[in-house]
Parts: sequence; C-alpha cells; structure tokens
Amino acid sequence: MNIQPLKEEVKVLVDHSEDVAFLEALRDLLKGEPKTLYDHLEMNRMAQLSEADIKAGRVYSREEVEQWLKEQRAKDRDLSTSICVRG
Repeated sequence: MNIQPLKEEVKVLVDHSEDVAFLEALRDLLKGEPKTLYDHLEMNRMAQLSEADIKAGRVYSREEVEQWLKEQRAKDRDLSTSICVRG
C-alpha cells in the first residue's frame, strides 16, 4: 500500500473531527502509548455511564456505600476462612 494516500485520508479525518477525546486518544496512540488509548476510552465510557446514573438518580449515600463495603469484607473473611485446607 502506498503510504501517502493513507496519510492524506487520516489527515482529512482528523481535520474534520470535533471530538476532543478521540483526538487526544489518537495523539496518544501515535505517540506510541496504545495502553493509554484504551484506558482513555474506557475512562470516558465509564464517565458517561456515571453521568447517566447521576441524572437518573441511581446513586448511593456515603452510609449505604460504607455498609455495603462492610458486608463485602465480612463475606470475603468468611470465604477465606472456609477455603483454608489443613494438612
């Protein structure tokens, strides 16, 4: 494949893009940081989901979160003690 047409096509796409997150991710990818691209896209996806949840009122109070964490830790302790094998 001739590289010049490909470069021109990519340049046109970039010139017409107004998506800041996409352009930042593309810049990071071109700088040789593909993991950063994935992380950036994933963080944006999660932020959009979070914004939707907040707008819809799907949120928890601090007390509810603390209670849930206590319950999870108790479950983890119970599980870890039940799977111990004695020789």
